[in-house]
Amino acid sequence: MGAGKTSVGREVARRLSSKFIDLDAVIEARTGRSVSDIFSTNGETAFRRLEQEALRETLARESEAYVLAIGGGAFVQPEIAETLAKTPTVFLEAPAEELYRRCVDSLDAGIRPLLQDLTSFKKLYAERVPLYRRARWTVNTSGRTVEEVAAEIAGLIQPAD
Repeated sequence: MGAGKTSVGREVARRLSSKFIDLDAVIEARTGRSVSDIFSTNGETAFRRLEQEALRETLARESEAYVLAIGGGAFVQPEIAETLAKTPTVFLEAPAEELYRRCVDSLDAGIRPLLQDLTSFKKLYAERVPLYRRARWTVNTSGRTVEEVAAEIAGLIQPAD
C-alpha cells in the first residue's frame, strides 16, 4: 500500500509503449464491485481467491507486452508467488512510515481495506517485506518522483543498448 504501483506502473507502461493492467481494476470490472466492498462483505479470503483467478486469466489472455500492477497481498499467496517467480517483478520499496503517510494523504485512503493505524501497518509490512524482496528487482521509491522511479524500472526491464 502506498508504494505507487498504479502510478508508477502506468508510467513504466507509457515509457515502454506497453499496455498497463491493474489487477484490482480487473477484479472490480469482473465483479462489478470495489475491492473494499469485496473485503467488507466477503472477507479477505474471498478477495484473494478472486485475485488468483484474475491473475491466472490475465496471464493466459495477454499475448502482447504489458505492465501489471499487483496488490501487496498477492505475494503472500503461495500460488501467486510461484507464478510470479517465473516473470520479471519489481518491489517498490520505501520505509513503512512513508508508505503509511502516502496512504493517509491519498484521496483513496478510505477505500484501502487493510489500512488501519501506523502500528498495524508497520506490522503487516514487516510480515510481508521478506516476500516482496523475492522480486527480481527492488527499487527504492523514497523521496523520488513517479517519473524517476519509472525511468529506473524501464531501464531495468529494457536496458539501453
